Amino acid sequence: MERLNRPTLPSISVLLADDDALTRQLLGRLIPGAPRLAEAADGYAAIEKFTSDPPDLVLMDLDMPVMSGLEAVRKMRAWEREAGRAPSAIVALSSFAGDDVRAKCLAAGFDRYLEKPVSPDVLLRTLSELLAPGAAPLGTADLVSVRSMLKNALPGFLDSRRGLLEQLERELAAGKAAPARALAHKLAGSFALYGFHWAAGRCKMIERRAAACALEGLATEVAELLRHLDTVRVEIAE
Repeated sequence: MERLNRPTLPSISVLLADDDALTRQLLGRLIPGAPRLAEAADGYAAIEKFTSDPPDLVLMDLDMPVMSGLEAVRKMRAWEREAGRAPSAIVALSSFAGDDVRAKCLAAGFDRYLEKPVSPDVLLRTLSELLAPGAAPLGTADLVSVRSMLKNALPGFLDSRRGLLEQLERELAAGKAAPARALAHKLAGSFALYGFHWAAGRCKMIERRAAACALEGLATEVAELLRHLDTVRVEIAE
């Protein structure tokens, strides 16, 4: 795969939630530009910071004192729904590995899961996908790596995702923001589980905009996602 250009991110506000001050300091330095940073050393403090001044992005450890990252993100997502706010991008950072941990994170409300230690390139690519889709040259020529255990299920998965994207097109054409948000959320989670991270990032962006009833231009994004599924290169990882 060709080397990606380093993305340019918009000006963002960031909440760093980790009980290790040095980790928070390092993460803050890795984010390009001049983000507005807030910090929390435990899950409860993270919720307080999140609800008092909702950030664009949260980078949160799973294993924290007082309240775990999983419990904290569930409460953050519940607060967003009750407040009627567009979802913030929330990324899990943890030394715990495995597909089961990743699945629990996505089910709890995280947009992405990154295993520590995370490289600067992986972090920047992830933030680009979530916050500035299209800024980096990711798209129809991108290479997707799918685990061998999912190989047989892949054709059916792709067909079903095309069907959901076509349904999303219809909801957007009808101006139905709530059903569009729900479909985009479902698509984002499933794409991430299968390794289609560019598509997952696009769908999270659609979800955020649909939650804010900002539907203009989203039909074009869905059309690009459909083209992506038709032309994407897939490798099977052993």
